[in-house]
Amino acid sequence: EYIQHRMLREQQIMQALEVLSPAVTIAEMVPQIYVDVDPKLHSIAAWSVEAHLIKLEREGLVEKLENNRWTLVRPTA
Repeated sequence: EYIQHRMLREQQIMQALEVLSPAVTIAEMVPQIYVDVDPKLHSIAAWSVEAHLIKLEREGLVEKLENNRWTLVRPTA
C-alpha cells in the first residue's frame, strides 16, 4: 500500500507540473496536490514533494530551474 501511495503521489506531482505553468515552485504545487490536507500541514507536504522531485530529476523526467522552479523535461501532452 505504501509503494502504491508513493507512486500515486508521484503521478500527482507530474500532473501538477503539466497543469501549472512551465516553471513552478513547490509552494505552488502543494495546494494542487494536497487538496485534502489542512493547509497548516502544507509546509511538511512540501518536503515530500521536494523528495519526489529530486528522484524524478535523477530519472531525467524533471529539471530544476532558477529561483527554485521546476519543469517537466518533456511535457506529457
